Amino acid sequence: MTARDPASRHVGRCPACTKVRYPSRRAARAAARRLYPGTNMRAYPCGGYWHLARNTPWRIHGVAAYAITTRS
Repeated sequence: MTARDPASRHVGRCPACTKVRYPSRRAARAAARRLYPGTNMRAYPCGGYWHLARNTPWRIHGVAAYAITTRS
């Protein structure tokens, strides 16, 4: 990674949740592609910054599909 690469542009840790924070959604998504290739990661806002998290099955396949498969 170079200094110009968006994946290297994290701006430290979030004081609220201690996750790595990124200045923009674009930088967070670039970091996800670089750091976790082949996984379903998503960028979400926290204050004025962005974090990365794994996509849950209901986000990937839709709420209804997840609700149907988890009923007992």
